[in-house]
Amino acid sequence: MILGLILEGLVGILLVVTVVYCAILDRRLRALRDGQDGLKAIIEGLDAATLRAQTGVAELRVSGEAVSTKLTEQVGKARSLADELEIMVEAATRLADRLESGWAATTKPEPPRALAAPPVHATPPGPPRTTLGSVPPVRSEPPFTPGAVADEDDETSNKWEDALLKALREAR
Repeated sequence: MILGLILEGLVGILLVVTVVYCAILDRRLRALRDGQDGLKAIIEGLDAATLRAQTGVAELRVSGEAVSTKLTEQVGKARSLADELEIMVEAATRLADRLESGWAATTKPEPPRALAAPPVHATPPGPPRTTLGSVPPVRSEPPFTPGAVADEDDETSNKWEDALLKALREAR
């Protein structure tokens, strides 16, 4: 009997230890379940963010393709304009060379002159034109015509020649 009583006491003690251990285990399992709920919320948030990122990437792709198409068109237009400009510049250069060579053949070179006052042209008939009180009237010069160069005096033709050559050199 004593042995039975000792065995029953030992089983009771083991039962108390088991109950305490089950309580500790239960707390740990609850913490794990709470962590799972939090983890589930994190996973759902990550899923939503992934969907937004995919949508954003798709929109960026569409926008990039549209910009690429527009840029390609603009580059094509710019290249065609550059080609046209190149053709225009070549034509202008050829024309300037022809004008320069023709101009040089029709005029005779003069020795350099001493510095003198510029030629004074006669004022046009009629009352002087003044609009701002002390502003002198504007002197008009004849328009440039290539055929009329031989009819004008040497001083005026040299002036036009110098102006044209200067403009041609600056353009290059």
